[in-house]
Amino acid sequence: MAGSVGTGIASRIHAIIIKHLEKIESYEPAHGRSRQERVPKDRLRAAFTSDPVYSLFALDSAEYIAATLAGGTITSIHRKIGDLYEESVREIFRMSLALSEGEVRYSAHIASGDARTQRSLDCFVPLDSLTGPRRSQFRSLAVEGFRPFGAKPRVTPVGVGIEVRHCYQSADSKRAQADDAMAMHCAVSGILPLMLVFCNQSNQSILRRYRRVWYLREGMESYNLVKACTRFDFYEFLAERKGTYRRYIIDALAKLS
Repeated sequence: MAGSVGTGIASRIHAIIIKHLEKIESYEPAHGRSRQERVPKDRLRAAFTSDPVYSLFALDSAEYIAATLAGGTITSIHRKIGDLYEESVREIFRMSLALSEGEVRYSAHIASGDARTQRSLDCFVPLDSLTGPRRSQFRSLAVEGFRPFGAKPRVTPVGVGIEVRHCYQSADSKRAQADDAMAMHCAVSGILPLMLVFCNQSNQSILRRYRRVWYLREGMESYNLVKACTRFDFYEFLAERKGTYRRYIIDALAKLS
């Protein structure tokens, strides 16, 4: 997207990404021995060295301690990358379509299993808030997205509801059940349930399940859809700045050794 609008989006997205990456930078790896106690690296090494089993089998070694601490660090990295993708995509759609903060938010009380909880979409594009070619474009996207679930939409499309995942590895059945319930709520409400998964490393069994109820795009398909809908090349934006962004992750991993 050229011009001041594109520059404004780029500046805003860069600020969002740095905000989340700085939280990774400040993360201190520690080992959770209980819910109440997280042990930092130095204390962990001392505890393992004096342990009557760990000390005998090299479980007090730097390599083992790094592996022990890696779990929390990796979780933190993926959580913050997930957060930055979610917020970035929402802002790209909001700014490029000139929508308000309220317009890109959507939540509803959803029945999932025996429970009824409030769920929110990561981004919502209401057709009534768009005009001219943009409205026609998103209406066409909704009609195309509904097509795999039937010959034609059984409801009049009113919007596009977007869930954003940088990657999807979780096999949590409870979460999947809640996501399925949200997709079905959207569909019967005339909202296209669109899921954008930006990596190619996701758990394919989970994605196969989601494809039954979500209009799902994976990898570069997700980036291309964002570009087609907003004229902002999110992938190119990230690729041009990857040297800056990668340093935060490398520094976080360096703390393990």
